[in-house]
Amino acid sequence: MIEIKIFGFGCSTCKKLKKLVDNIVRQNKLEANVEYITDFAEIAKFNIMSSPAIMIDGEIKAAGRVPTRTEIENWIHRSP
Repeated sequence: MIEIKIFGFGCSTCKKLKKLVDNIVRQNKLEANVEYITDFAEIAKFNIMSSPAIMIDGEIKAAGRVPTRTEIENWIHRSP
C-alpha cells in the first residue's frame, strides 16, 4: 500500500492538492492511504517550510506548489 501525506494549513491550494491526489488514487484504483496533515507541530517534524507539500512513502516530493497530475502519477508508479 502506498502511503501519501499531504501537508498544508487548509488553504485553497492545499485543498486543491488533496483533491487532485484523491482523484488520482480513485481513478487509478490504487491501494493508498492518503492523509491530510494540517497540524503545525506535525508539519514541523518533517522540516517542511512551505505548503502545500506532498510525501510519498516517506519521501518529500514537492513543497510550496501543487505538482502536476503527471508528476504525481509518475512518483506513485515509481514507488516501491
